[in-house]
Amino acid sequence: MNFLNRISQATALALVLAATPAGIAVAAGSEPAANSGEANQKNVQLPSIYVHTAAKQHFRVIVPGSGFVQPVEEVFVQPEVQGIAIDEVLVDIGDTVEQGEVLARLKQDQLLLEKSRLEATLARTEAGVAQLQAAVAEAEANAIAPRDNFKRAEALYKSKTISEAQYDQAKAAAEASAARVNSAKANLEASRLDVKVAQAQLGDIGLRLQRTDVKAPVAGLVSGKSAKIGALASGAGEPLFTIIRDGELELRVELAGSELVRIRAGMPVSVELAGSPEKIEADVRLVDPTINMQSRMGTVRISLKENDIVRAGMFAEANILIAEKDVIAIPLPSLSIENGQATVLKVSDGVVTKTNVDTGFQSDGMVEITSGLSAGEVIVAKAGAFVRDGDRINPVFETGAEASLDKKLN
Repeated sequence: MNFLNRISQATALALVLAATPAGIAVAAGSEPAANSGEANQKNVQLPSIYVHTAAKQHFRVIVPGSGFVQPVEEVFVQPEVQGIAIDEVLVDIGDTVEQGEVLARLKQDQLLLEKSRLEATLARTEAGVAQLQAAVAEAEANAIAPRDNFKRAEALYKSKTISEAQYDQAKAAAEASAARVNSAKANLEASRLDVKVAQAQLGDIGLRLQRTDVKAPVAGLVSGKSAKIGALASGAGEPLFTIIRDGELELRVELAGSELVRIRAGMPVSVELAGSPEKIEADVRLVDPTINMQSRMGTVRISLKENDIVRAGMFAEANILIAEKDVIAIPLPSLSIENGQATVLKVSDGVVTKTNVDTGFQSDGMVEITSGLSAGEVIVAKAGAFVRDGDRINPVFETGAEASLDKKLN
């Protein structure tokens, strides 16, 4: 009976459809087909891909490095007088000294005794010079008569008035008196030389006495001291004092040659000392002109402004600012390198397009785009995503923690 009922229902439905106008039937028949096509399109889900918007950012290009704080120039102070005991030490490590300031004094007793002896020698020699001057004058006076007698004898001998013996006697007397004059003059000259020697020795003692004051050759900060009272001063051993000239310190940072060529004197540097939260503003003083052939590293010398916490020997980290400008920058993961060419994946109306770009500086996970990308254009956040040129995607803009790279330079 159920089977018959089903047949009757089907027959009745057929009769109803036959009585329906043709336009309405077609419409009724086409509506389910249209709904089916829209449903198929909605069922094709586009992949959701994170994207960024390229925008101008304030870009700071930093070259990081680290090293130790060292004096710009150290001056070693040695005694100029040897073998004399130290009598006083007037400065200590950490003191600031001026050029010419007395740092230590050596004992003068021995030199003062030597000075007294030389002064006596000089006085005695000068007295001898006076005596010899008188002797020369006397010898010259005594030589006048023999010389005159010889001149007369010479004339008489030529006229055959006196004998040869008388002539020889007058000649010998004249020569003897002349020899006495020459001898007196020689003695006088020797005594004068003795005076000069004594004066030179006395001057040397005076200079050595002056040098018993050990003075600072330059102004600066005393960083080392070995001078001890009673110790013998010697120029062969450890210096009595070490002075950091003008107290100037510098941070010496070793960098690879590829980084070194980007750095110039005067570039600003932010320095952070180990164990100190304080950052010190500094600048590049000098870039060494040579690079180590084995390590391929070179030294950058960073001048540290006067600061109470900076000490020679400290370890420090430095960030050298080599460029600062407003540029279009994107996160490094958005960039792809293929056969040496940098590319990004642009997104426009949901369609991905691979685009060649040129890059510049890199800093803090960001890279500068110098050409190929304009501000406001949208790119795929990660170049390694499973997206190809021409693909359609559902772009999703990163927010919160996922967009942290975008916020680094803002």
